[in-house]
Amino acid sequence: MIKIGKFQIEDIFEIKGRDLVLAGRIIDGVISTGNKIEFKLNNDLRIREITSVEGITHTNPEKINTGLLIKCMDNEEVNNLKESKKILSIVNIFNENLKLSELVKWLSTKSIKDKILFNELLLSNLTTMNRVIWSDENTDDKSKIDSLKWSNELAHRVWNIIFELKLNSDNELENELGENIHFYAKKSTELAGHLATITKSTINRFYYLTEKNNDTI
Repeated sequence: MIKIGKFQIEDIFEIKGRDLVLAGRIIDGVISTGNKIEFKLNNDLRIREITSVEGITHTNPEKINTGLLIKCMDNEEVNNLKESKKILSIVNIFNENLKLSELVKWLSTKSIKDKILFNELLLSNLTTMNRVIWSDENTDDKSKIDSLKWSNELAHRVWNIIFELKLNSDNELENELGENIHFYAKKSTELAGHLATITKSTINRFYYLTEKNNDTI
């Protein structure tokens, strides 16, 4: 699973005939129906599916403005969650099968500084990917060269995006990145598979570095 966001839980309640509601606010990324939420209950790490994401009208919208409905295992878990105050904290949100459109949407929530970091990490992962492609003994040389040619073209596009971002010119460059990844993935089936892997890896590296830096502040 790929981490794609964080959610601050401020309240937990049940709606009759529907799933349990975790009320709070999105503090990072984009959360969608079908994502998974991770939390601890009675010292056990649990992962549950988000069945709906709904807006909540609250007297303090900066504290509570979003409700995540989750499917619980049984009534005991529902009751334990409603009574528990220990999980009223920041929790991680995951996506099992990240689509390119979801990556672009996730990146659109980031600052220019974070977009630069993501693209620099992606560029680094492209270099590693090229080594993996070239050393694959199960792929013929023609396919390797073809994949590397288009990967090199994509790397140039990523360099240009980083350059534009460093000029403090955003212009929704995450859309340009998404379009380029889609374009070059269509040029080579083998490259497409590798690109899907490294984009997910880049998000994981992004969170690892940003959270590590926050811990040291």
